[in-house]
Amino acid sequence: IMAPDWQVWDKTFTQEFNLAGQTDRLSWVLGLYYYNNTNEYPGYNVSLFGSPKFEFFRSETKTKSYAAFADATYEVVNGLFLTGGLRYSIDEVDGYFLCSACGNLEGQADETFKKLTPRVNIRYELAPSTSVYASFNQGYKAGFIPVSAFTLTPIRPESINAYELGFKTARGPLSFEAAAFYYEYTDLQVAAYVNSAAVYRNADKSEIYGVDAQLSAELFEGFTIRLGGTYTHAEYKEFGDAVDYVQNPVTGLFDHPDVPVDGNVMPRSPEFTGSAGIDYAIDLPLGALTFNANLYYTTEFFFDSPKRFSQDAYELLNLRATYTTEDEHWSLSIYGNNLTDTKYRIQVLPGDFAIQQVYGEPASVGASIGYRF
Repeated sequence: IMAPDWQVWDKTFTQEFNLAGQTDRLSWVLGLYYYNNTNEYPGYNVSLFGSPKFEFFRSETKTKSYAAFADATYEVVNGLFLTGGLRYSIDEVDGYFLCSACGNLEGQADETFKKLTPRVNIRYELAPSTSVYASFNQGYKAGFIPVSAFTLTPIRPESINAYELGFKTARGPLSFEAAAFYYEYTDLQVAAYVNSAAVYRNADKSEIYGVDAQLSAELFEGFTIRLGGTYTHAEYKEFGDAVDYVQNPVTGLFDHPDVPVDGNVMPRSPEFTGSAGIDYAIDLPLGALTFNANLYYTTEFFFDSPKRFSQDAYELLNLRATYTTEDEHWSLSIYGNNLTDTKYRIQVLPGDFAIQQVYGEPASVGASIGYRF
C-alpha cells in the first residue's frame, strides 16, 4: 500500500576533558563535556498504491550540549565512604520541518534547556570486598522540538529521582549482590507513530520500583553456577491520554484514538525476569574444554502504553561447548540457541497501514572457529 524511501544524515562531534586527583582519603574528578549533532531527513518520499514517489516531508534538528561536572569521594572514617557530585547541563536545540503533503506546512524554532543534577552515595565496608550502600541520583534528559510530528511545541525535559539501597560481596568462590530501587520520573518522554511521523508526549508522573539480586558461586573447581532475578513494578501515575491503534472495519487501516492510560504498566516492563547459568571448565592435556548453559525467563510485558500489544511469558535456553588449544590461539565451538524453539516477539511497530512485528531468533545450531592473536 505504502512504499517509503528516505535517508538520514547524521553528523556528530563530542569531546570531554577530565581532571582527577587523589589523596589518602579523598578522590575527585572535574570535567567539561561538549556535544554537537546535526540530524537531517533530506527528503522522506512515499509511493501510495503504486503511485510515483513524492516528498512527504523533510526536517533538520541541530543540537548543542554543554556540561560541567564535579564528583568527589571522601573516606570519613575507616570503611565509611561518602560521595557527592553535581552536573550542570545546557542543551540548545534548533528544529526545522517542511511537510509538502500537509499543504507545504513549514516551521522553525529553537529552545534552550538547563538543569543542575546532584548525586549522593554513602557506602560502608563491612569487610574486605563486602559493602552496604545507599544512593540518590538525579538524572535529566533534555527536551526537544518534535519536527517529525510537524509541530514546534517543545517536548519538556525528562527527569528522574533514583533511590537505591544495596549489598555487595565477593568472598572467594562466592559473589552476591542485591538491591532495592525506586525511580520517580517526571515528564517521561513517550513516543508513538501517527501518519508515518513520530509523535511524542510527556507522561507527567511515572514510577518504577523493585528488587534485584545476582548470585555466582564456584561449587567446585571449574564448576560455577549463576542465578539472577528482578521484580519490577512500573506504572504511569499521571499521564493523561496516549495514542492507541484500532483497526477501522471499513478501510482496514488503523485509526489512532487517544485513550487514558493512568495506572497502566509502562512498556517493556515485565513483573519478573530471571536467569540461571552453569559454566564448567575441564583442563585437558592439549587444551581446555568449557561448557556453558544459560536459561532466561520473563513474564508477560507490553509494547505500548495502552496495553494493546503484549508478549506472553517465555523462556530461552542456550547451550555452548568450546575447545581451546593449549596455546589459547585456536578455539572450536558448537552451540545451540533457543533450543526450545520459543516463538516470541522482540518488537512491535504499530502504524496506520499495518502492525509490524519483529520475532526473535528461532531454534538454531551451529559451529564456529576462532583464532586469537
